[in-house]
Amino acid sequence: IPFIAEFVFRNLRTVDGKTPHQAGDFLLLHRGSGILIEQKCQEDPTMRTAEKTALWARKKAKEGWKQLRRDLTRPKDRPVWCDHQRRGRVPFPSGLPVIHHGLVVVEVFQSVDLQADANSLPLEFRNVPISYLSVNDFLNLAVSFRTVPEVTEYLSSRHSLPQTDLRVIGDERTLFHFYLLNGGSFAGCLSRADARSAV
Repeated sequence: IPFIAEFVFRNLRTVDGKTPHQAGDFLLLHRGSGILIEQKCQEDPTMRTAEKTALWARKKAKEGWKQLRRDLTRPKDRPVWCDHQRRGRVPFPSGLPVIHHGLVVVEVFQSVDLQADANSLPLEFRNVPISYLSVNDFLNLAVSFRTVPEVTEYLSSRHSLPQTDLRVIGDERTLFHFYLLNGGSFAGCLSRADARSAV
């Protein structure tokens, strides 16, 4: 089982004024720093055509980014908490811990190019790298790497790729294989197509 439950916080909550709000779908926390995740899923991924799925994914990626931006811009003195299945209520009285990476994960079983929405999908915000992945690809990374630091290292290394390649979801296998074959590095990888050729 990748990670251990004590590192994974689901459905973080906070209060803006008197109104309760979600402060993130998932927080993967290790030694005081974490990966913050916003997730968008379909009720039935087989219902849409490939074209409609791509349009849905682009829309949901933008929604996920807006939520992530809101999470990252809340005042640091605003408490956040999570009702954890094992640990009970876990408070973060000073707001979110240090976030080393922000993730928007969208449920698709095909490759979707998000580049047309590049202006609405930044790759960095307040010095926090932002990545866009399919749910399936992220789960495969979690199972393969198994620890939060290794996932963080992969995501950080991945950001050395061209920006156009960072806005593609549902096609992570090629990059993952290149990373493993290249000794845990994207050095020398010029593009997603270059990685595919090398693999």
